Amino acid sequence: MKNAVLLFLSEIHLSKGKYLSSTSYHAAPFADIKCIQTNEAAVKYLLQKLAGQQETLDYIFAFSTQKTKETISYVDDRTGQQLAAVQRDIFAGEVAKVCPELAKKIIYVDYDENCSAESIVLYVLKMVDEIRAILGTEADSWRIHTDLTGGMRHAAVLMLSVLHMLKYSGIEIGQAIYANYFREDTSRNRIEDVSSIHRMFELVSSTDSCINFASMREVEKYFAAVPEGEISKRLRDLLISMQEFSDAVKICRTGRFELSLKKLAANLQAFKNYQGKSAQEQLFAQVLETVERDYGDIIKAEPSRIDIIRWCVKKGFLQQAMTLFTEWMPGELVKRKLYYPSPVYDFEIRETCQKSDLGYKLFENVFVYDFCSTLEKLREKKENNKPNGMTKNSLNMVRMYFQNNQTGPLPEYIDKKLWKSFMQEIKYVAAYQEQIRAGRLYIGDFISDHECLAMVLDGRKKGDGKRKEWQLYDYLMDYKLNAQTIYNYLTVVPGELLRDLLEKLSVFPEEPKPEQVPVIEVPTIPYYAYDYPNLIMSTGSFNWDDRKESICRMLTEGIVCTDTSDIENLLYVMEILSWLRKQRNEINHAYNGVDVASSEDVEHYIMLALKKIEQLN
Repeated sequence: MKNAVLLFLSEIHLSKGKYLSSTSYHAAPFADIKCIQTNEAAVKYLLQKLAGQQETLDYIFAFSTQKTKETISYVDDRTGQQLAAVQRDIFAGEVAKVCPELAKKIIYVDYDENCSAESIVLYVLKMVDEIRAILGTEADSWRIHTDLTGGMRHAAVLMLSVLHMLKYSGIEIGQAIYANYFREDTSRNRIEDVSSIHRMFELVSSTDSCINFASMREVEKYFAAVPEGEISKRLRDLLISMQEFSDAVKICRTGRFELSLKKLAANLQAFKNYQGKSAQEQLFAQVLETVERDYGDIIKAEPSRIDIIRWCVKKGFLQQAMTLFTEWMPGELVKRKLYYPSPVYDFEIRETCQKSDLGYKLFENVFVYDFCSTLEKLREKKENNKPNGMTKNSLNMVRMYFQNNQTGPLPEYIDKKLWKSFMQEIKYVAAYQEQIRAGRLYIGDFISDHECLAMVLDGRKKGDGKRKEWQLYDYLMDYKLNAQTIYNYLTVVPGELLRDLLEKLSVFPEEPKPEQVPVIEVPTIPYYAYDYPNLIMSTGSFNWDDRKESICRMLTEGIVCTDTSDIENLLYVMEILSWLRKQRNEINHAYNGVDVASSEDVEHYIMLALKKIEQLN
């Protein structure tokens, strides 16, 4: 790294009105430093400190007032000689004594100490331009330090403003040095590292990034420079959970939003309650209050999905809001009983959605966005699904059970106790492996005691490429075999093996009675008319009319149900859902020549739909 220092050059004050005398400063761990100006002390201290890192100062950037450009007459207290020199030339001369090359690389920016407060910004910009001109395109290989000693009343603000602007050029901000001068007792003079003061500004700035952009990069960078002993486990846990939520927001990990929020809320509360905070942690706790206020709606005990989406919109995370809205709201409509399958045809509807293979993981999304059927088709499906010994429907139900992560419908005649025991056997496969490996369970006993599991493993082995020739013992011990791989296999298990398995886990009636399918008559005059006005104009590739008509028909026929009487607003919500889904697809795939909605329209319709969903309950 190359190093530069930014300072506000102090004027020289003569001792007894005529002597140019030197003053000593304690500079632990280095020897005392003698200097004429406080700025000189800070520069000499930095030179010694950087030398220990095999580095040096490459430039000095100094604000120079009118007085520092004036000639001063003085008597050298060491020689008694009467001399005269420009003040800033005296500073350069003292620097040259310890580093001749550095004295040639002092860049001055003139500063008028009588300027108005409004003009200060011009001096900041001028200094930034000077520094950028010197550093050129290599800004990211430079570190800039500050000497906060002396200067005019605006000096610290001036230099901190310069640093913050340089930061966005990629320049690393280094140490802040202060030469502390005690007029009444010069023996107490010392040079202090006051970098922590600047880091306070850095922490506030990094917190702003977290609040405004859900970015943890600056916060992590800040704490990377904090000594290990000043960061407790509670703070580390909080930073990790903040990073996890930041990732969930930035890359829109729908499945991690709620879990990461719960962890964030829990770790935030634990950190707030922690009594042993270090000084750095106390500072962070202060700025965290702003984060907590900004995130208040979503880090409460049980934030709803609507709360989370609304927060994303308010923060301007519209892409995230669109994704969450289109992924989550179909499930909300079903859960809130605003739009759900008829209990009479629930299985047939789920089976239809499953077979449609539209690439969705959730049944609710397929059902709300795309499901469309008629009473005739559903009645035919129900008739074909009647129990009749071992039916194809029984096999499909079991496969769907595993495809839905071991949840969902099962054949009604399965012995639930046997089924639960079989599920436990699969979960404990790792324990069986360990017992066999340790000699506490023999493979023969395993096969006889866990007949169903052994049957499934043997079937999987027979279709497993090179492993099909293995003995069951070797196959069971394979490191790639675990509970999840067995669950996955049961979603595609051959029909014959699945029948054998169900025979062992089921009790079939000798002559199952045919199920009576209730007759639902379609009203002559539909209760749900088709002529509700559209909320959004159907233009371009989006046409809502056909989908609306099929939804109204299915509501009329009782294929799908709703517990709300406000059908018009329900249709508006579903129209917005379909429209946003189309917008999201067009934006994600960057179709050429397709007009996409403005950010204002997206925000408006998301917020409108959320409000209507809450009102429909």
